[in-house]
Amino acid sequence: MTQWLEAHKKGEAFFVEDVSLLPDDGEYGLRAILEPQGIKSLITIPKIKNNELIGFIGFDSVKKINKYNDKEKEILFVFANMLVNVKQRKEYEDQIKEQERKKEELLKSLSQQNVELNEYAHVVSHDLKAPLINIHTLVGWFMYDHKDKVSKEDMKPLEQALFNVEKMDFLIKGILDYSTVERLGSEDKHVDFNEMIDEVLQTVLTPSDTTITVQENLPTLFGNTWRYKQVFQNLIQNAIKYSDKDHGIIDVGFSEKPEHYEFYVKDNGMGIKADYFDKIFKVFTKLESTGASSGIGLSIVKKIITYYNGSIWLESEEGIGSTFFFTLPKS
Repeated sequence: MTQWLEAHKKGEAFFVEDVSLLPDDGEYGLRAILEPQGIKSLITIPKIKNNELIGFIGFDSVKKINKYNDKEKEILFVFANMLVNVKQRKEYEDQIKEQERKKEELLKSLSQQNVELNEYAHVVSHDLKAPLINIHTLVGWFMYDHKDKVSKEDMKPLEQALFNVEKMDFLIKGILDYSTVERLGSEDKHVDFNEMIDEVLQTVLTPSDTTITVQENLPTLFGNTWRYKQVFQNLIQNAIKYSDKDHGIIDVGFSEKPEHYEFYVKDNGMGIKADYFDKIFKVFTKLESTGASSGIGLSIVKKIITYYNGSIWLESEEGIGSTFFFTLPKS
């Protein structure tokens, strides 16, 4: 049946108008196969998938000799292509189901790992704080008891030790806060941002040469008070910390959009290079290595905003100041 197969490989139909006119080519020839079945005419249409011959669909005429016209051939080709498409669609559906199954398994595994990692960070952080408190207390007592006996020069290593203990304490607190972001679910409520930011400003140490202005009539959103406080507290503290002006100015406000609220925290500080716009939201990233900062503050902010399906970005110019924008959905 070489002629039959070759025609289909080319994407062509194979047509036999009168089987009785086929050559007598033995008991395994085409005529010997078709005539005993009472087939008088035959047409077969190739089934092509991704440029590959995967089979054919055949139509036998057993009552009379049938000559298929071009219109009928076109219809038969359409039918053959429909069958191929059905097969292909079924394969795609099976592939999608398998991918979804693997995706669900991966998400479940990642979720479990995330829970375990957060719990580990929580436990380790708590365990680390106790010896740090003891070190800080013992060094502080020693310095107080020997302040009249030890020179200022000899006190410097002890002061450096206290500084690093405090730095480590900030780092541990940052890790605890970062691991806590997704652990709070049962404390959600309607949060009045006017009252919430007022409470934040009472806890933030604001220098006398810094003015913080908060827009009136801030919205009320459903969520966790601790998370919202973390966002504004970290952004305001950063604005205070990186102020290089004689008089620091910080503005907090918002604008209403159709689906969300867009908040901002603006300062007139030293500004940030454009190269750091993405880096500063990564864990343990700091613009400078001095000070006791943990480098986790902005990563906590981003994690909280992402948790609430919002987005965060900034605009900044060196020497002029920075403005951090973030969105929180209304619903």
